[in-house]
Amino acid sequence: MAFYLLSKHPEVRDKLLNEIRRVLGDRVMTMEDIEKMPYTDWVLSEVLRLYPPAWFQARFSAGAFELGEYRFPRERAS
Repeated sequence: MAFYLLSKHPEVRDKLLNEIRRVLGDRVMTMEDIEKMPYTDWVLSEVLRLYPPAWFQARFSAGAFELGEYRFPRERAS
């Protein structure tokens, strides 16, 4: 999905590639490089925000509560 979004936003793609070229040049990325690439982190975080790998997560109430005329019991995770 990241490549699709980058193809739709060439200005973001260009800025991302410039950061990667500036930090890495012709070498392989190391763990130390990650903190030097904030724009790359922002782009990847935004892709994951828009298209999370797990789109559904069950949620359970911690205690019983009422919302308007509706009453919700406490639920327990299985």
